[in-house]
Amino acid sequence: MDLNRGPIGPLVGTHSPDESLCLHNRKYNTFVNSILYTFFTVENRLIREANELIGGQTTRSILS
Repeated sequence: MDLNRGPIGPLVGTHSPDESLCLHNRKYNTFVNSILYTFFTVENRLIREANELIGGQTTRSILS
């Protein structure tokens, strides 16, 4: 029995190609999610400010 190996691959050391791809995808997804979050946050704020300038109701004023 090899104590340096887990059920799938080595416990320590280099990542397998699948693990490297998974880590890359996780970083990429985090990056994309942060961009999308920033975009939609800014977009919603701009829409809300535009509605207030026009004199329309905002979601916040409707709910409260």
